Amino acid sequence: MNEVTRLIESNQSLAFLIPLFWILLWIVASVIYRRSHGKAIYPSKPRDSLYYEGWASGHSNSNVFTKLGGASRCLLVAVTPDSLIVQPRFPFNLMFLPEIYGLEHHIPGLNIRTVEKKGKLFKGVEVQFIDMNGGTKSVRLYLKKIDEFLTAIGKISPIAVVKTGL
Repeated sequence: MNEVTRLIESNQSLAFLIPLFWILLWIVASVIYRRSHGKAIYPSKPRDSLYYEGWASGHSNSNVFTKLGGASRCLLVAVTPDSLIVQPRFPFNLMFLPEIYGLEHHIPGLNIRTVEKKGKLFKGVEVQFIDMNGGTKSVRLYLKKIDEFLTAIGKISPIAVVKTGL
């Protein structure tokens, strides 16, 4: 038993370094993944934005896990003349968090189906859209300027049904 105790005491620095190395490995892997898929490490405001909010909140409605793992004041939400962009800001876009929680979307305007105001206590909008695989997905976004967002979505998506009822 003394040998095990001595072995643990002599390698205490490894107990700290191994998890740190593991986290660093995940960060490096996620940066390589993002670069290889053309995703930004430091996302910025699109130049042609009709609507922009740099520090929004939200969550995916894919399952209970993604609803619980939402983003609080770390999402970039932009409406450009042809799409809706939702993506986490640095460093929340690392370690595969956007992929795990379904928080990174570049949605063409024609793929947006409905945009509906939701909630009484926490007011937000729910955006339902067709993803790249042809399936229907939705995200709930908590924005400061909901009416401006709805106006911008109306300009890019003639198909979208904008519902304003709570």
